[in-house]
Amino acid sequence: TLEPQSEISVSPNPGSHQVITLKQSALSDLPYTIVDVQGRQVGSGIIPKGRMQCLVDLQHLPAGVYFLSIEQTGKKENVKLIRQ
Repeated sequence: TLEPQSEISVSPNPGSHQVITLKQSALSDLPYTIVDVQGRQVGSGIIPKGRMQCLVDLQHLPAGVYFLSIEQTGKKENVKLIRQ
């Protein structure tokens, strides 16, 4: 589960297509990365400025646990993703 102060959420989790939702609109383009449990980067993208949501397609990845990392306003947040 996410910490109460978390600025991002992901749903559905688990899933193969997941939506990143921010509590506020992105003030600038927000890059994100997806890493596997070994720490290898397996995906990346950008949440465009002014948007609160972004679709992440995980279909190209094998089932398992991954971590989404976003840095905004000097704070880095990691969210656990489960690919079904």
